[in-house]
Amino acid sequence: LVLQAQDAHGSGADGEAAKGRTGRAKKAGAEGTRLVASDQGSFVEVGCINTKREFIVDAHLLGELPEHVTLSDDPGTITLVGAGPGDPDLLTVAAAKALDSADLVVADRLISQEILQLVKGELKIARKLPGCAQEAQREIFRWCAEAILEGKNVVRLKIGDPFVFGRGGEEVLEFRRLGVEPKVIPGISSALAGPLAAGIPVTHRGTANRVVFSTGMDQRYATPAVAPYHEDQTAVFLMAVGRLRQLTDDLKDAGYPEDTPVGIIERATTPRERTVRTTLKEMAEKAEEEEIRPPSIIVVGEVVSVLEQTDMADSSLIGKPGSAAPLTPQQALEFIRSL
Repeated sequence: LVLQAQDAHGSGADGEAAKGRTGRAKKAGAEGTRLVASDQGSFVEVGCINTKREFIVDAHLLGELPEHVTLSDDPGTITLVGAGPGDPDLLTVAAAKALDSADLVVADRLISQEILQLVKGELKIARKLPGCAQEAQREIFRWCAEAILEGKNVVRLKIGDPFVFGRGGEEVLEFRRLGVEPKVIPGISSALAGPLAAGIPVTHRGTANRVVFSTGMDQRYATPAVAPYHEDQTAVFLMAVGRLRQLTDDLKDAGYPEDTPVGIIERATTPRERTVRTTLKEMAEKAEEEEIRPPSIIVVGEVVSVLEQTDMADSSLIGKPGSAAPLTPQQALEFIRSL
């Protein structure tokens, strides 16, 4: 429950402290809980509300708090960290520092093993499987809330960038209800790094001068409407592997020709990366044939074939030299003269 600050002044040190923060006094919370001042002039009750250690944050009863949880007078911190597309070398310096100092890391299910191996503290992995995403999200928040109230330094590790189809904004709002302002560390989005690793530039002069990013599944687990077709446009889809047949129909309805090039990049930037190149007409069938699994990025547009070479189908460009055949000295001289 949110306890609104009262107009009447409170008495004693607690009342004066509350009045100093908000200009009004606070109402006492239930025994065993504490009130945390919010930016809206109200106080949020958090903690255990009875001897059963039932745990409450705002109006949400999250269930019974485990006996091992000891409420600390000095609440911990929460940091949302972008893990990037999967290669630990692509973590930002800030992200690496946050992982190194975390007491608890709560990670998304699709975070690469290479990055999870860097965690030194306790690690919990969210099992967001199809059909139970909401339950898993509540479990994530509960894990984090318990650790924060114990005074721990918590990292919420999210694939890619927290604010690019990662529900990062929703989690910020949830943690604010706990009375904690999260720190957010950006990550390299797989929507950009995935195509790059596969040799697909999402923009290319003369081919594509605009990019549309979309999720394959909205809040209601439906396929969002796709942007209308433009010949100079690249469309990038995340979390769409399980809906490729519906996506194919939607893209056709939006005006995309059946022969539009499509690239599907699975587990981009990791040792298990692979790229499947096909056309819109054959996209769903090809993905099923190749048994494509999440996390994967789908790129639709002429840029898919701009840099295509027959010997780079399973080779990441990130951190590797190009595969172009070297020129002979005479060819190099002629090329220089032509500039």
